[in-house]
Formats: sequence, structure tokens, C-alpha cells
Amino acid sequence: MTTDKPKNKVSEKAPQGFVQKMLDAVSHPFYLVDANNYQVLLANEASGFPSDYKGTPCYKLTHNSDYPCSGSDHPCSIEECKRTKGPVVMEHVHTDARGGEIIVEIHAYPLLDEQGEVNQVIEYCLDISDKRGLERQLRQAQKMESIATMAGGIAHDFNNILTVVLGFSDLAKSVLPQDHEAVPYLEEVLKASRRARDLVAQILAFSRQGETCPQAILLAPIVKESIKLLRATLPANIKLEDSISPDCGKVLADPSQFHQVLMNICTNAFQAMEDNGGILSISL
Repeated sequence: MTTDKPKNKVSEKAPQGFVQKMLDAVSHPFYLVDANNYQVLLANEASGFPSDYKGTPCYKLTHNSDYPCSGSDHPCSIEECKRTKGPVVMEHVHTDARGGEIIVEIHAYPLLDEQGEVNQVIEYCLDISDKRGLERQLRQAQKMESIATMAGGIAHDFNNILTVVLGFSDLAKSVLPQDHEAVPYLEEVLKASRRARDLVAQILAFSRQGETCPQAILLAPIVKESIKLLRATLPANIKLEDSISPDCGKVLADPSQFHQVLMNICTNAFQAMEDNGGILSISL
């Protein structure tokens, strides 16, 4: 006595209502496609297909395209199943019901006919747009971390060179008579060097941006220290006035970040006032 081995295909005698209920119970897009003409035979509610989807090619429903998927960047899951006669997993960019693009992971499973050929393909799709977005953010963060590390190393080396330029320029200016023709040129060198030093400080702050350590701090000592540094780079036509109250309480902040923000604001103010001069007031 022999028994025919059941074939791996959807039975045409299966109650359609029961099959549809099973499909609709799946929370991800799930559909059955004719492997010969790409027409969708069954689909669940999660697929988002219109009510008259039956007979419509899958590429029209999922990609809003008039042609089947092709190429190495968007291979056709149906053709891959026919080629391998096995399950296939791949990524595609689908068009949702609102016309937007989503990145999906397609899981395709071939169903074979009596001759062992693929005549239908079951597909279900997982929306991995958020996952891919997080991966892109992680890659961007890693890239920015590498850039910050490199920038920090370059800034430190440049700062060392800049210190020599500032030191010897200032020394040369101090030993020359004030009416010497070289003094104005040295002042320009010093001015440009100070600007470069401010730029280096910003680069160093950028390289340390992931190392913030908020803590309860008194602002007055940090502001006073910043004012001392600012006075050293102050143009002659700008006067700096300060009013620091000894009763200021503590705030939750990163000391180095606060220092850098204050230095940046004041440096921008210096540059804006450089031509006409004026008074810069700092109060706390």
C-alpha cells in the first residue's frame, strides 16, 4: 500500500474564510504571490493593500512600480525563491499606504507544485526602518567620535606651535621701541595668533564634547578665571567691566563646558566690537 506524499502548497480546498482569518491575525504584512505572474492571491489586513488587490502584481502594491524588481540592489524575492527553491531573506524599500518609503526585511518561502517547481511564494515583511535609522545614527556618532579624537590631537599639536609664535612675537614687541616700524606688524601677528588660539580652544572643546560631567558648581570662581584669560586677549579699544556677586548659588553644569561657552560668547563680542571699540560688561 502506498500513500502520496503531501505537497508543499496551499490547498485549493482550504476554507478561504478560515485562511483569511489566520492571515489577519498576523501583525506584519503577509501575502501569497503567484510565482509565474507575480499576482497577489491572498493578503492580510496588515499588508495595507486596497480591497481589490487580488490579481494585482506584488511590485505594483509594494513598490508602486510597473515592473518587477531587478538588479543587485533590489533583487526579486520571487525569482530568488524560484532559483534556489528555498527560503529567502532580503531587504527592500517598500511604499506604504500613505506613499512614504519604509525599509522592510522580506522573508519569502516557496511553495512547490507536483513537479517540484515553485508556483507560489509566501512572503511576510518586517518594518526595520527604525532599526536601520538607529544603526545610521550609531555610525554617525562613531564617525564624529573619530573626527573629534583626530581634531583633539591636531589641536594640541597646533596649540604648542601657537604658544611659541605668541611668546616670541610678544617678546620681540617688548624689546622694540614703540615707534619701531615692525611693532604694528607684530601686533597683527599677535592679534591673529590670539584668534587662532580661540579657534583651537573651540576645537578642543569639540573633541571633549562626549566627556561632559555635570556637577554642582559655583559659577563665580569660573567666571573670574575666565575674565582673567579674557583680559589678556582684550583689544586695546575694548574695556571689560565685571560685577560678580559673592552670593551666587550653585548650578548643575560641567565646569569645562561652562567655561568654554563663556569664552566663546565673549570672544564673539570682542570680534563684533573690534572696529569701533566699547565696553563689555559681565555680571553674575
